[in-house]
Amino acid sequence: MPRLDGGSYTTQITYLYRMKQAIALFGGGRWGKEYVAEMIRVTGAELIWPEDWQQAKAFEQVAVIALDEYIAEDALAVAEKLGVPFYPAESHFITFHKHRLRELWNQLAEGNPNLMSVPFEWLPTGAPSVSPPPFPVIIKPDAYSGSVGVRLIRELGQLAAAIDTLRQTLAAEQAMYIGDFTVCQEVLIEQAIPRKPMPNCASEFTLHMLSRGGQHRLLVTAEKQIDPNTYIEVGHTVPAVSIPQEFIAMAEVATRQMLALLGVQQCISNWEFIVTPDNQVAMIEGQLRPSGDNLMKLIQLATGINPFAALLGGEVNAKHHKTACIKWLGPEDLLLVDGKYTIPNLPNGWEATIDEAALRANPDWAGPIDWYNRHVAVMGVL
Repeated sequence: MPRLDGGSYTTQITYLYRMKQAIALFGGGRWGKEYVAEMIRVTGAELIWPEDWQQAKAFEQVAVIALDEYIAEDALAVAEKLGVPFYPAESHFITFHKHRLRELWNQLAEGNPNLMSVPFEWLPTGAPSVSPPPFPVIIKPDAYSGSVGVRLIRELGQLAAAIDTLRQTLAAEQAMYIGDFTVCQEVLIEQAIPRKPMPNCASEFTLHMLSRGGQHRLLVTAEKQIDPNTYIEVGHTVPAVSIPQEFIAMAEVATRQMLALLGVQQCISNWEFIVTPDNQVAMIEGQLRPSGDNLMKLIQLATGINPFAALLGGEVNAKHHKTACIKWLGPEDLLLVDGKYTIPNLPNGWEATIDEAALRANPDWAGPIDWYNRHVAVMGVL
């Protein structure tokens, strides 16, 4: 596992504190730690550099956050040394290895008319598929974050080649992170969850949960915009305005049960669901960490709640009720003016992020067709 003394992005440990409180913030990975650090700074927090992490012992109240699954074991080790409530190491293993979490979900769904059990097949490293679930299926890495390698496969004849392609992708990912962590080569095949047709959305949503002292509450919902061909997330809206409340309530009850079964004491977590044509909810996956994709910013824009302050006992009731969204754009949404990319008709007050270097390095860029091609984003309040 990564070192505790720093040396790579996966081992960055930042300590943020306010008065007698501290947050031990592990990682940053693909988001960059500055994003979270800034959300804490606006509350008046101070920044302590990684080599000073032992200073957390001097604070009366400490919370630990792992922003990436690959450094969760480091976070768990420090939480134990500090005597800080967090979650058991076994719970990290279950949520990180998606087939283990799917087993837990399916046990919870058994006999519950509100929940859909999802058939799956787990493939150890190098193993072929022997008994896949009913088609169409989704194949994905069993233990890797983000949407890397996720594909919809419609028939058996496509499956073997798709598995080979996914394993090649995971091998390439490993080559990028040699010395940082080991990329698990296991594959998960799940029956594609059918979606209830709903206007203006993909019937997919996320619950952002706050756990404090073993008590779990819903901070806010978010609905996803999904590319129908690749199933890549191309946008989020907070709250999930297009999802009927009855389905959110079903998912919330189930999520509280999952968190209790996992023994979670203190963390921000996210849980993804689909509404099915049979008016059930089916879990896609869940992580015992805050969402990336600027969703923590969206929560604050929409509700006024700072999730990281809430973790330490801050305000958990919405100060206002707005609708905030982020969307990743394609080349058709850009103009090149005097050698600089711009987004025409950007709403007043909206924030735009354009990765100029990535666009120039990829002249054939076709838009957010996979996780690594989301180079242009807009975010704001509707």
